[in-house]
Amino acid sequence: MSKRSNDFDRIAPFYDILAKLVFGNAMKKAQTAFLDKIPSNSKVLIIGGGTGWILVELFERLSNVQVVYVESSAEMLSLTNSRLMKAWQAKVKFIHGNQCDIEQDHFDVIITHFFLDLFKEDKVSHIINTLKATLKPNGKWLFCDFELNNVHSKYWQKILVRTMINFFKLTTNLEANKLIDLREHLKSCGLKQVESRRFYKKMIVSCIFEPQ
Repeated sequence: MSKRSNDFDRIAPFYDILAKLVFGNAMKKAQTAFLDKIPSNSKVLIIGGGTGWILVELFERLSNVQVVYVESSAEMLSLTNSRLMKAWQAKVKFIHGNQCDIEQDHFDVIITHFFLDLFKEDKVSHIINTLKATLKPNGKWLFCDFELNNVHSKYWQKILVRTMINFFKLTTNLEANKLIDLREHLKSCGLKQVESRRFYKKMIVSCIFEPQ
């Protein structure tokens, strides 16, 4: 039987440590940059949330949100549950799966941090449209990911991206073969960027998108 693609079970216990070793606090700063923009009483979809530290950050800011948390890695879900207080766990619906397992619901906020970069380019727009169908017309999409500008990117950044892709190919059977312009895909799917910030020598971008 062939190995499942984008399988983070093996590296789940070490994922946050590896991220901090390479990027320091830049990835966390990028992922929390716009959490304060989430309205009170929001229903939030987090897909590909990893070890769940983002939930702690979210509930410390907004205790009155409801969350649907979708993660394909059972080990990541286990780590997420272990770090949440019982009062917070009651506010989260956990789904072990992917975007295809989300019920037809309507969310005030969608969060995809370092998620869309897992897939090959021919799948990305379909995934975005699938998720966009669950976003309310006045909703917000919080997006964070790596980005290389071919004109201004440094040589070391391109080497780092290629090293990461090769590493995750070996450890998780990563589906993607290269880093693509994910913001352009979001825009082509009918979303408009309203705010953005850059981190780690502009290699990481954090944005808010809204439906046009």
